[in-house]
Amino acid sequence: MSDFEDDVPPVLESKPAPAAPPPNTSLLARLLNVLSVPGQVFEEVRAARHSVWNWLVPLPAYALSLAVFAAVFVSIPSMEKMWTEQISKKRTEQAAALTDAVKAGKIKQDAADDALAGMDWVSRPKVVKSLALAGGLFYGLFRVFWWAGVLWFLARVVIKTPIPYGKALEVVGLASVVAVIGNLALVALMLDFNKTFADGFALTVTDFASSNHQLLVATILQVFKFWLIAVLGTGLARLTGVTWMRATFLVITYWMGTELLQLVLGIGLG
Repeated sequence: MSDFEDDVPPVLESKPAPAAPPPNTSLLARLLNVLSVPGQVFEEVRAARHSVWNWLVPLPAYALSLAVFAAVFVSIPSMEKMWTEQISKKRTEQAAALTDAVKAGKIKQDAADDALAGMDWVSRPKVVKSLALAGGLFYGLFRVFWWAGVLWFLARVVIKTPIPYGKALEVVGLASVVAVIGNLALVALMLDFNKTFADGFALTVTDFASSNHQLLVATILQVFKFWLIAVLGTGLARLTGVTWMRATFLVITYWMGTELLQLVLGIGLG
C-alpha cells in the first residue's frame, strides 16, 4: 500500500491568480470617471507611471473657473456696494494721514496727491473686477499645488506612508474637476440670464435679495466642498492603502482647521 502511495505524484497547491492591473484609460475618461468612480481612477493613478497630464490639463480649467467666480462675486450689487464703502472709508483715512504728513514735512504735496490718485485708480469698479479675476486665477494655480502638498504631508507625517509629490499632484488635479463644476454652478446661480440675453450677452449679476437664493447658493457651495473633500480622501486612501474613512477624516480635519484660521486671520488655504 505504501509503495503505491509513493508512486502517486504530489498534488500541487493552486496559488491565487495575481490581481489584474487597473485598466489604462484615456485622460478624458479619467476626468469624467473621477466624478462617479474616483476610487477606480486613483487606483490607476497609483499603479501607473507618473503622468503630468493628469494635473496639467485640469489645472488651467480650475484656475479659470475660480477667476470667473471671483470676478462675478465682486460684481454682485450688494458686494459692490460693500467694497465701495470700505474703499471710500480707507481713502478718507489715507487722505487725512497724508495731509498730516504733508503738514509735518514728511512728504511733499505732489507725493500725497499721487498716492491718492493711485488709490482712486485701484478703487475703480473695472480695476477691482480685473484684480479679482487675476487674483482668482493665480490663487487657483497656487491652490492645486498647495493641496498636493497637504496630501503629501498627511501621507508622510500622519499616515507614515510616504508618497511621491507628483502622485499627490495628479490626485488633486483630477479631483479639481469637481471644483470646476461647482464654480460654474455658482456662477450660473449668480447671473441674471434674462437681463444677460436682453442686453446683448452682457453678463448681468443678480443680487441676493431673496433669502431662498442665498440659501441655495450656500447649499451648493457646501455640497461641492464636501464632494471635493470626499474625492481627495479617496485619492489619499488609494495612494497610501489606508481606509477611506481614515483618509477622509484627515482631509476634513485639515479643511476645518483652515476654515477656522480663515475666520480668525482672514486668509484662505483650504
